[in-house]
Amino acid sequence: MTSSGVFPPGGFGNHSATVRVYLPNPPPVNPFNYPEKIRPLSVADQHVIVTESGNHWRKIFVILAKLGLKFRDEGDDWRAYRASRLLSADGEMAVLFSPPNENFGGVHIVAGKACAELLGVADNVVWLDRYFAVDKVARLIVCPYLDYRQLSDARLDRLLELVASLR
Repeated sequence: MTSSGVFPPGGFGNHSATVRVYLPNPPPVNPFNYPEKIRPLSVADQHVIVTESGNHWRKIFVILAKLGLKFRDEGDDWRAYRASRLLSADGEMAVLFSPPNENFGGVHIVAGKACAELLGVADNVVWLDRYFAVDKVARLIVCPYLDYRQLSDARLDRLLELVASLR
């Protein structure tokens, strides 16, 4: 959500992705701070976002790269994945900043309890444990926020199991 309280209609990545990840706020960097459509991000775009907004978005891109790499099951070089496919036009994911579209046929991943509340999906989920909640009908998962401390490698593996169970 932007500082004016408006959800941007777009995001980053593949508009046809089968997995959509929802974050509470877009990067605070023009022209990325109010995406009007889902559009791919280049490595140069990622660099601008990280350079202009700091470590927070670097961590998000690292977690997204680890997640995307595991969807593809192509080894363990998340750095190469981040540099070549992360949030690309033919990637597996899209990142959005608005409430999930119920007509989307893929899996929704909402990053954090606060984001689930902000997007209005918190009341519809069943908490499996203190880290993960699921709405099987909507094919929606609430997971810890995309930060190393909150979404550790073990929790990332659990998230992948949950995504696989909803596909």
